Amino acid sequence: MSKASRINYLEQLHRGNLENFRIGILDYIKRNGRKSTEELRNELIYPHQTLTGSLSVLTDFGLIKVVDTIQKEKEGRKSTFSVYEFVFNEFEQLELQEARHLEKAKNWLKGYNKFKGVLKISLIEY
Repeated sequence: MSKASRINYLEQLHRGNLENFRIGILDYIKRNGRKSTEELRNELIYPHQTLTGSLSVLTDFGLIKVVDTIQKEKEGRKSTFSVYEFVFNEFEQLELQEARHLEKAKNWLKGYNKFKGVLKISLIEY
């Protein structure tokens, strides 16, 4: 994250805008159905990093889920965008939240196992 991005993030956090962004994104997906990251960025006009960070948090909570991906080519570059959908069922939200938590833990363990010879165990315990 660049210095300008960090400053922007901290300013938004201080003003309470990050929570407003998340609520806005969640409400927008709930009202409008499936939306890709690209559609959300173009329709809501949120900064890219704020949008993707908010989508990640909403996915962590199980409130939205990725239901598809789309690929687009622009100026010779291919881009892949996730397509999100609101999760209405509370039990599904809890299941998705737990699955996301386990996925992140597994990824963390992969990283740990890769570097455990370099890392001191005392750094991990605290």
